[in-house]
Amino acid sequence: MSLMKQKLFVRIVCIVLVLFLVGSITAVAITSMNAGAISSGGYGYISDSYVNLRNGAGTSYSVVTTMNKNTAFTFMDSKTYNSNWYKIKLLSNSKTGYVHKDYAKSASSDTGYVNSTEVNLRSGAGTNYSIVTTMSKNTKFTYITTDVINSNWYYIITNNGKVGYIYKTYATKDSSGNQNNNNNNNSSNNNSSETVTGYVNASDVNLRGGAGTNYSVVTTMSKNTKFSFISTKLYNSDWYNIKLSNGKSGYIFSTYATKDDTTPSNGNGNNGSNTSGNLKLSSSSETLYVNNQYVLYATGVSSVSWSSSNSSVATVNSNGVVTAKKSGTANITAKSGKNSVTCKITVKNGTSVNISNTSISNFRRTKSLLLKSSTSGVKWKSSNESIAKVNDGVVDSTSKSGYVTITAYTSSGAATCLIEVIPSDNVRFTYASPNSAALNSTVTFKAITDTNRVDVRFVVSNGSTSYTVNASSKTKDGNDYIWTGSKKLTKSGKWSVKAYARYVESSASDYRTTAVGGEAEVYVSTATDNSTTVCSERRASDNLINLIANYEGFLPELTPDSITSDPTLGYGKVINTGEHFYNNLTKNEAYAYLVKTVNSGGYTTRTNKFLLDNNVKFNQQQFDALVSFAYNVGASAIYNDSDLQSVLLNTGSSSSIKSGASGYVNATDVNLRSGPGTGNSVITSMDYNTKFTFVDGKLYNSNWYKIKLTNGKTGYIYASYASLSGTERDLNKVNKQAFINNFLAYHHAAGSCYWGLLYRRIDEAEIFFYGDYTRDGSYNKKNFSYTCSSNRNISI
Repeated sequence: MSLMKQKLFVRIVCIVLVLFLVGSITAVAITSMNAGAISSGGYGYISDSYVNLRNGAGTSYSVVTTMNKNTAFTFMDSKTYNSNWYKIKLLSNSKTGYVHKDYAKSASSDTGYVNSTEVNLRSGAGTNYSIVTTMSKNTKFTYITTDVINSNWYYIITNNGKVGYIYKTYATKDSSGNQNNNNNNNSSNNNSSETVTGYVNASDVNLRGGAGTNYSVVTTMSKNTKFSFISTKLYNSDWYNIKLSNGKSGYIFSTYATKDDTTPSNGNGNNGSNTSGNLKLSSSSETLYVNNQYVLYATGVSSVSWSSSNSSVATVNSNGVVTAKKSGTANITAKSGKNSVTCKITVKNGTSVNISNTSISNFRRTKSLLLKSSTSGVKWKSSNESIAKVNDGVVDSTSKSGYVTITAYTSSGAATCLIEVIPSDNVRFTYASPNSAALNSTVTFKAITDTNRVDVRFVVSNGSTSYTVNASSKTKDGNDYIWTGSKKLTKSGKWSVKAYARYVESSASDYRTTAVGGEAEVYVSTATDNSTTVCSERRASDNLINLIANYEGFLPELTPDSITSDPTLGYGKVINTGEHFYNNLTKNEAYAYLVKTVNSGGYTTRTNKFLLDNNVKFNQQQFDALVSFAYNVGASAIYNDSDLQSVLLNTGSSSSIKSGASGYVNATDVNLRSGPGTGNSVITSMDYNTKFTFVDGKLYNSNWYKIKLTNGKTGYIYASYASLSGTERDLNKVNKQAFINNFLAYHHAAGSCYWGLLYRRIDEAEIFFYGDYTRDGSYNKKNFSYTCSSNRNISI
């Protein structure tokens, strides 16, 4: 080899060595840089609300979905796209996309195990969430985050890939040095031996000698009295065994005992900015849109003071309710003594989102309400599902009081409703049976309560006459008690009924009622049978209420009507937006709802008003038929149909009308014509109750009266629309075929004929004329004759 070639070879070798060395150094540098970074397949979670998952690495890409805080995912690789975006896959539905790195947090590497048997992994941080799976003792898992959610829950993923929330008492963190089962079990035992403290959350609460109200009172405790739990076990389902600081021990009703939410001494608690000593805040950061509200919750202490670092951006009131004012950031601080915790609030400008109600007050525990949004594609969420959950706008409160915000949101905006949840109704429903009673009959009063009520009494009043009726029996019905008491009523007219219930821990004389739920009525008629006609107020009979229930069908939970799409519950009760109601009903609750709806929903009152205002005598079966018709068609149906009005009112005396007799128009928009026939010109159109005098009392062309109005105009009115003043009408004199022709015409819905509605009208006609309450209209056993004017195929 020549010297020149040798030098060239040496140079090449040197260059290769240098490149190899540089590559090695670079590889070391890259390895060093990647230490502790995200890894392909590693777990992560979303750190804020309203975070968009996009189909590309940038805000110009479309939104795949909008993610809530703590949404779990896996990193699809360890790359960062366009400097700021991670590619991820959601664990809940396997959707993939890109998320901005500021909102994607790598899951904790901490592991743990379940320290008890048959522990539920739930889909949310509360016992009201569904169970994902039930875990056996020593089940291994990884903490997605070691933050404590909703004060008591850890967010985890089990070794077999199940994601959910575990109650913190049942989760033990593996120690860094030793993870064998023996050490873990020792750790669990040590944790369970810690003293749990608490305080009384109401005034004048009794400490009793045993787990029940039948035990003697040891002492009466004031609000915020401190104690320690002798055991956190519940006795007789509702009582804790506790010890006061003065050494007295006994049992407290669980509703009045609040546990101090202490930080574990082993340091496994949440040590972020939302924890300070025993004081904890429900969130350390939230993103809101302008005009939104959000409720923060402080736990672990009996009271806190609230403040905002920038009230022009976000304010906070004494209940922890944050109101977003303008875009920017503000720190909301909760302080108790020397301890304080903060939540960073970021306020954005967003697109407009509609919500039907922005605030709801006095919303009772365990009730529901309906919210709506006209904005397309909104999703719903609750700020605290331990107080209220929301599903497609239906809000269900739980057994916990407090403030909660329900949010309707899109990918670019949100609207909120602030709800105040207060203690549950003392009485849920009250009604009487029979609903329409005969004079001197015995009436049974019924009240439905939760099972925390221990006694009920009824106060029944009619003018100066009043009785107190103690409930003589109770029966268990699902999660309710049904209480009953009876009394013979010897005075006619309307009797008001109020039910008063005593709470499990109330004094012996402390009976309380609830507006609406604790109120009912019963009407005692002077008539003693269903067929005698009198011009007197009535109520729907039990026979009718049962028939309506049969026709409407039972819906235990809110469901869109199959024809009208109206949200419907129980036996045909339509729920309005913002209305408070009980969902997931028993049949007894649905029946009580039906009685109250029939009595107070306008169906009874409007039917009574029409008949009494027009001096019409009617019996129970005729009244029932008209109320059933109004319940199905609408409370104002009779008022809106002048032809049907004419049939019902053209039932007066058949004696001749004298010249100069007074009369009035019994329908709306009735024409006064220049001659006795529709071929004559219209002089004027007359309203209902227009006064006139009969010129001569004669009938022209068999069907027309000549009349004179108070303004002097004279003309002809069709006889069916002219009523003689002072004449008592009687529905026993109604023209049967005219009634059938007008009544059975109401068999249409959404522009179509329905045989089912026609059969219902036939049943109501059979009630009206024959007192037959059997549902068998399809047989037309009374041989009514009718043909639909718009569809000749609908004929009986």
